[in-house]
Amino acid sequence: MTSQAFNMAREVDIYNGVPFSNRNFITDGNFDFWQLGSATLPAATLSNTTATMFYEYSGAGGATTVSSSSWNGAEPVAMATPANNYLTFQQTTASTGTVAASTAPYVQHRIESTKSLAGRSATFSCWLWCSSGTQTITNLLVRQNFGTGGSPSTSVIVDTAVNWTITTTPTRFSARVDLPSVAGKTVGTNGNDYLAIGIWFPPGATYTIGTAQWQLEQCSPNAPATGLPTAFEYRCRQAEYARVCRYYETGVEPFKYISGLTGVTGAYDTVPFLVHKRAAPTMTLTGWKYYAGGTDTVFTPTNVYGGYDGFTFQGLSLTNWCGWDGAGTWVADARL
Repeated sequence: MTSQAFNMAREVDIYNGVPFSNRNFITDGNFDFWQLGSATLPAATLSNTTATMFYEYSGAGGATTVSSSSWNGAEPVAMATPANNYLTFQQTTASTGTVAASTAPYVQHRIESTKSLAGRSATFSCWLWCSSGTQTITNLLVRQNFGTGGSPSTSVIVDTAVNWTITTTPTRFSARVDLPSVAGKTVGTNGNDYLAIGIWFPPGATYTIGTAQWQLEQCSPNAPATGLPTAFEYRCRQAEYARVCRYYETGVEPFKYISGLTGVTGAYDTVPFLVHKRAAPTMTLTGWKYYAGGTDTVFTPTNVYGGYDGFTFQGLSLTNWCGWDGAGTWVADARL
């Protein structure tokens, strides 16, 4: 039998302006996009070089391998579909850190703007399981980070205690998170403030934990400690990819003709992005060649500038040329 408080919380949610679509504040909570593949993290390394929109940390003294795995159509009963991929966090060397000191292993997602859900309550939910035995999750990682630049306020720690016993059976867990107001706080001038949500994994042990379908959605402050999780919101792969591209986009510039005039040195080329970026991204260009006279020649683009809507670069400086074809790969990284 549901409690009166639970039913009242449901009513408050319905009439409190909580949207029925675009509820999930997490970008790619379905772990569909792994442009960066798997990674092995040495001790005390913070990385977001695996699942594109997530950070992983091996914990002080620990080592971890993070990788993508696939359900191949065999996702657990009750998991929202399509559930294509999940994150596998393998703690290969036990961490000597602690949750209290913020040095335990974790997986974290960063949501743009520390004002997100500020002064409100939210339900965090996800699926978790381990390869053998049991593991206990004692805390969620929740931080309001005010960014850099100027004199921003110190981050506010909102870590939330939970008592989740993970077994070999994939299970959906949830908790209510009460986020304080940011009134009176100073946000940094660099536009990189964020709300972090994540899971502290157990220190002092080795294990393999899988996780899938992360969701953070507004709920009533009257909700129970487990929050009020709704069905996982799948916005379709194309829509979610557009969200990812606001922060991280990769591409291959095909053999594109770059015109020039005889005597001009180093013509410029411009490549548009698919999506307007959160900020001017850090650009990485690799494997670039120019093609002339039946020969590929490697060169390093110069004067690379990434704007919000595309990037420009200067080709190889040559004299007495009219044009050449070029090719290479690029990464635009504007993640928080």
